[in-house]
Amino acid sequence: MNLNFLRSSSSDQPLGGRYKIVEALGAGGFGQTFRAQDLHLPGHPFCVVKQLKPQVDDAQGLQVARRLFDTEARVLYRLGSHPQVPNLLAHFEQDKEFYLAQELIEGHSLEDEFAHTPWDVAKVINFLRDVLETLAFVHDNGVIHRDLKPSNLIRRRPDHRIVLIDFGAVKQVGTQPANTTIGQTISIGTHGYMPSEQLAGQPKFSSDVYAVGIMGIQTLTGQLPQQLIPNATGEIDWHGAAPQAPPALRAVLDTMVRYDFRSRYPSAKEALAALQSFTSVQPAPANTATETEPAPTALTVPAAGRRPPTDAVNRSATRVAPSRASQRAFPIKAALFSAVLIGAGLLIGRTLTSTTAEQPPQPAETTAEQPPQPAETPSSQPPEKLEETRLTPATAQATVTAFYSHISNQAWDEAKAQTSGIVVRQFNPNFFQTFQGVSVENLQVTTESPETIELVGRNTYFYQDGTTQQEERTFTVEIVDAQPRIVDSAFVRITKSR
Repeated sequence: MNLNFLRSSSSDQPLGGRYKIVEALGAGGFGQTFRAQDLHLPGHPFCVVKQLKPQVDDAQGLQVARRLFDTEARVLYRLGSHPQVPNLLAHFEQDKEFYLAQELIEGHSLEDEFAHTPWDVAKVINFLRDVLETLAFVHDNGVIHRDLKPSNLIRRRPDHRIVLIDFGAVKQVGTQPANTTIGQTISIGTHGYMPSEQLAGQPKFSSDVYAVGIMGIQTLTGQLPQQLIPNATGEIDWHGAAPQAPPALRAVLDTMVRYDFRSRYPSAKEALAALQSFTSVQPAPANTATETEPAPTALTVPAAGRRPPTDAVNRSATRVAPSRASQRAFPIKAALFSAVLIGAGLLIGRTLTSTTAEQPPQPAETTAEQPPQPAETPSSQPPEKLEETRLTPATAQATVTAFYSHISNQAWDEAKAQTSGIVVRQFNPNFFQTFQGVSVENLQVTTESPETIELVGRNTYFYQDGTTQQEERTFTVEIVDAQPRIVDSAFVRITKSR
């Protein structure tokens, strides 16, 4: 801690001519943090001042650092419009050092809460929703936090909501080595909460999702990240330490912390949607007795032989087939075969519709003056109408195959038409061009019902450099608007590494 700086700043010369340092709050590789008073405002309210020291020793490096600092500060101004991100009050330079003045959040770090025994399920869900809702706003603004951990989450005293602090992008200004180029991507984060791609200096939005997932597992198990041991496939093996966790919640957390970033939810928005898909628990203050709340019905264990609704929820499902046109990956015969299967399925559907339309109406429907009966609801439609939406294995397989065929031809609208729900909402053609091609083989039915068919198959990803990787993946096909649609997909395991 630079005590000389603290003493000099406590003199009659406030920082920036405005901020009087009161006490030191902490220090790290990026600089120091202080509690200060704003002498320009009535009552001299407290705020937080962060000092960033660029590790450069030349004028050109300082100039680049100055531009980077100004850019990141403008981002913080924008993010401060969210009620759970501190307002940036000012940013300035003094004596070749950079300073941020931010809103002081009165409350306590979640590091104190994480030190206790495992949380109950309802409190964990409340925590995940509270953080993900704010993080979704951050990601929508094109920002990666980079350093999400309990000590960078503040439980605000007045309303008990969680506030995100200490964005890692700004820390880059203070941690940049003197012998590298300013602005170069460097590794910023905390071990245990930082996935492999971030450790390599290539953070993604899903890197933040990983950190939140690790914290969710930490709250359920009471274990530190260093105690969460990966299994033979590289995935974290934590279920045995949290027997109270329902299968649906386990599935969401498993997807959040996948080793391969492509198999995680691509951003906080998709992770939040997955969480909300099986529970309606509302955010609650930390001191609320959430253990008395009834458990959401969707958290109950499903019938044997069928996985929970979100067991394979993988919001990278829209990314399962990123590719460019690749004739070697998608032979014309396969595309024609898919078209035949789809055509057969549509023909069967039309035949059933025609047959149903020619049947004489039921007696209850022949009297035009008869008022609608309460029992006549969609759930009580005649058996022959239910037959219209019955899936077959061939139709489900053709739907998945057609999806990949359309992707290979860059027919984005046609590919998107094969999906539904959250999968269609996150459809992003730009991402599919990450690969030269991708194929799907050995589609096998694992679960079958009149409305849903689940399959497992093998994907082969063809990279631009000629390498390939093979993965096992599940697909869920359901009838949506009288047509088969891919509503879910999940990474299972890597069968051949790149």
